[in-house]
Amino acid sequence: MKTIPLKELAIQLAREEGIREGRLIGEKQGIEIGLKIGEKQGIEKGKEKVMLRIARKMLAGGQPVEKIMEYTGLSKETILSLG
Repeated sequence: MKTIPLKELAIQLAREEGIREGRLIGEKQGIEIGLKIGEKQGIEKGKEKVMLRIARKMLAGGQPVEKIMEYTGLSKETILSLG
């Protein structure tokens, strides 16, 4: 069995602890970033659903496609696919 000097053992243990702590910090930051991205994507999807609902109502009300495009920001192709 090899004997490791105390100073070397302390350095090794400190390094391992630093690596564990770094991983935990990185994991936490990754989760936070993921949540922010997910939240932003959810908000964007929600906005798109609302604009599609508005476009459908405007189409049903006989509004011109150009006006619907202006109010919703949707493309002509998207609006036409709703009707």
